[in-house]
Amino acid sequence: MNFTPYLSFNGNCQEAMEFYTKLFGAQIDVLRRFSDEESCKDMPAEAQDLVMYAKLSFGKTTWLMGSDVIGESYQRPQGVHISVGFDTEAKAREVFNRLAGDGNVVMPLAKTFFSEGFGMVRDRFGISWMVNVNQSESPYY
Repeated sequence: MNFTPYLSFNGNCQEAMEFYTKLFGAQIDVLRRFSDEESCKDMPAEAQDLVMYAKLSFGKTTWLMGSDVIGESYQRPQGVHISVGFDTEAKAREVFNRLAGDGNVVMPLAKTFFSEGFGMVRDRFGISWMVNVNQSESPYY
């Protein structure tokens, strides 16, 4: 069994996936637009260039999937965070700062009772992240 976050975007899925690819050293395995699928040819013209499905991975592990939402039904994700951990505080801070660029810091990256560094941020695409410095002795990560 595996769990993979599937993110919804408001017309900027490709931009987000390219950003995450560079930030995390992942690769885009699949990026399909509605116009790529014969069964979607009758969809509205404004939907044709939207991303129907995108998949990012590290090696053989699927890490994130996503797509654009068609029309006005997009809602910014709420009630969920993507948690990502790093071996060093320096790497965690670098990623945190890049996610915070044009986004919103919810909780600054700082030492906590469970980690040498933990912070929360909503990136410019509306995705909420928890960035953590992994500690093998912590029961929380």
